[in-house]
Amino acid sequence: MRSENKESANPSSPEESHAAFTASATHIEEVRTIHAKVMRNTGLVAETHLSQIAPSRIIEWLTDELNGVSDANGIRLPLMGLTPDDVDVSVSTDNGISSLKLSLGDHIERVVPLPLGVVNVSTEWNEGNLEIKFLSDSA
Repeated sequence: MRSENKESANPSSPEESHAAFTASATHIEEVRTIHAKVMRNTGLVAETHLSQIAPSRIIEWLTDELNGVSDANGIRLPLMGLTPDDVDVSVSTDNGISSLKLSLGDHIERVVPLPLGVVNVSTEWNEGNLEIKFLSDSA
């Protein structure tokens, strides 16, 4: 009977075992990619439904995504690293629904419905913060 010390071939800690498995399992990255896609798609379904029944939440999501703050009068977004020339804000109306289009630099663009009664916005650049004030149709 032959006896070999197999412990030297096996990693000695859980971390080493995990690293060895990850290095030898080439399918892991594919699984991670598919998992991320499924999670994004399921999240989009929920967000799409919520946006249809509560459109005001989309402004909150935008504000949260960009680490800003919002209130009934508007939103304030910290945009350190950008200049006023890097930012474009516009409002469009389609079928009586006003939407805010926010373009930040070359890579970020968001279009969100404005709260009911808001037909336009005013913007102000204040020490790296973009302040967007909501203007109602009665103003």
